[in-house]
Amino acid sequence: MRAKADARVGLRSRRLWLALAVVVCVGMSGGGCNIIGPIVGVAQGRGTVEARYKLVEKPTLIYVDDRMSKLNRASLRHVISRTAGDILLKRELVEEVIDPRAAMALARQEQPDDPLTIEDLAIAVGAEQVVYVEIDQFGLSADGTTIQPTAYAWVKVIEVGATPARRWPEMDGGYSLVVQLRQSGMASEIDTARRRDLQDTLAEEIGRRLAGLFFKSERPYLLEGTL
Repeated sequence: MRAKADARVGLRSRRLWLALAVVVCVGMSGGGCNIIGPIVGVAQGRGTVEARYKLVEKPTLIYVDDRMSKLNRASLRHVISRTAGDILLKRELVEEVIDPRAAMALARQEQPDDPLTIEDLAIAVGAEQVVYVEIDQFGLSADGTTIQPTAYAWVKVIEVGATPARRWPEMDGGYSLVVQLRQSGMASEIDTARRRDLQDTLAEEIGRRLAGLFFKSERPYLLEGTL
């Protein structure tokens, strides 16, 4: 009976927290609130979530776009795409994952007055489906003092030649992917090698969470949401 009572108290606490967050969000002026997805995930607790989208079994390009230069190293783009691609192949969710480095090389050659579309890049490398990832934030510390590796990205699935090309999500924008590592320590205490290790680990986790959007998986600690 005590365990059941504790569980009810915990559930009421989570619901109260969510309700307060919604009130704060609604009361904010300006643009929309971007915290509801993560808070709902925490309030719901652990468990499993269904695949957000079912990929088609076609040659697939996982393209990580970092136009705002949020990633510290260009190689991290490949870490993200390689990690996600390996998981999708292992689970046989796509028939082929195309090496993204050729598409990245083509993108570097585009002219400012004649930019390439994602479909252009896909066609050039023989992809029929693109998992497009735009990095919005990527860092090891939010306040510059404590270590808390966090990344934010927007995810879209594009099918080459389809009308419309964007297959998922249907609404404007993309699927907001929030990735946060459980770490502790002070930013001033880590050396260059440790910093690179944390960056690699965060990039790998983005790749794992990215792949996890496309099959039934365990609910992450901080749930991403569609905005």
